[in-house]
Amino acid sequence: MNLNINYLLNAYKEKALTPAQLIENILQRCQQFDDHNIWIHLLEREELQPYLDNLQDKKIED
Repeated sequence: MNLNINYLLNAYKEKALTPAQLIENILQRCQQFDDHNIWIHLLEREELQPYLDNLQDKKIED
C-alpha cells in the first residue's frame, strides 16, 4: 500500500480506503519486523480501536 499523503487523501475521498484498513495494513507490515526489536511498544488492535472509533463519524474535511 502506498503511504504517500496525497494517495491516502485521495483514497479516503474516493472511499477506496478506511482508517481501519490502513491501520490493518500498517500492523501487518510491522509484523514483518518483529524479530528486529524496532518497536518500544507497538499498539495492539484493541489499543488502536478507540482512535478508530473517534474517526468513525468524522468527515475528510474535519
